[in-house]
Amino acid sequence: MKNIVAAGVLTAFSTLSVAQDSINVVTYGGSWLKAQERAMFQPFTENSGVKVQTIPNSQYALGALRTQVESGNVKWDVINLRPEAIAQACEEGLLENFNVDEVLAPAPDGTPASKDFFPEFLEPCGAPQILYSIQFAYNQTAFPNGGPQTVADVFDVERFPGKRGLQKRAYNNLEWALIADGVHRSEVRDVLATEEGLDRAFAQMDRIKDHIVWWDKAATGIQQLAAGEVAIASNYNGRLWTANVIDSKPVNAIWDHQIYTVTDWVVVKGRMTPQVKDFIRFTTSPEALADISKVISYGPARKSSVAMNKNNWINPDNGHDMTSAMPTYADNMATAFGRDGAWWAEHGERVNERWEQWLLQ
Repeated sequence: MKNIVAAGVLTAFSTLSVAQDSINVVTYGGSWLKAQERAMFQPFTENSGVKVQTIPNSQYALGALRTQVESGNVKWDVINLRPEAIAQACEEGLLENFNVDEVLAPAPDGTPASKDFFPEFLEPCGAPQILYSIQFAYNQTAFPNGGPQTVADVFDVERFPGKRGLQKRAYNNLEWALIADGVHRSEVRDVLATEEGLDRAFAQMDRIKDHIVWWDKAATGIQQLAAGEVAIASNYNGRLWTANVIDSKPVNAIWDHQIYTVTDWVVVKGRMTPQVKDFIRFTTSPEALADISKVISYGPARKSSVAMNKNNWINPDNGHDMTSAMPTYADNMATAFGRDGAWWAEHGERVNERWEQWLLQ
């Protein structure tokens, strides 16, 4: 299926200007980039004539963004930026601050974008796309009689032996460590903000430290889990779904205390050209977000997009019903909690300093 964006969207954007023949978009790689190319970038280029040049290094974009803006040598236009990085970059004036209803398309029934996007996902410098999560999963062959079901199980190496594949970062890991120690998800950041809370989190991490295999790239973490090099691992829900359903790997997701994040487009200061504005409007349209959520199991950030897919969350390639694979599925959200970019922007330096010390011990 070459073009899965609804014909109505293509018509709506038929007047795009082509004076700028390409835009540079910094985004994540892997399954997410493939989904973006299919449901967003290719249709946008076919309709507008504006090419999308992708640079897959969003994980480390903030430092490079600062350098570009401060030097006046800006090469990027649009970025998928991490939540805490958005908070910092917006405060530092590195990003465009735009009116949502002026830039983003309304819902099909005319509802303004500011009312159609889930309100908790809107922020001054960002245009929301989808909600994804990081969660745990286990290799089914490692636990033929039933694997871990909770975060506490992940930290229990006696009941559930084997290596743990974890992303080499403080955030998520320390929050899960407190969850495993009995802290309620609503209180995790308040506890983690204290020295006593950090002590508790690192005490839990000490329980599994000798069993950890670190990963920096999500693709590496998936490979380790699928190959049985680790028994349990954290990773992004879309990659876990792809490994299990598309690649037929023995990977079983654990939805307990998934940590979800809304991924936003941000526009580099001074780069809100007509073509960039059209790109943001097109790729956050109700139709585009509905379509991309059928290609990868990430939930759209717009109410109208959810309504478009209601009772029809069927993957166009294999006919698989993705409803229960969505992080926004009711059962999956039972213990979920969101990534707090503002908290990590405020406390991250202190926490990460101790994290680096712990890694060296």
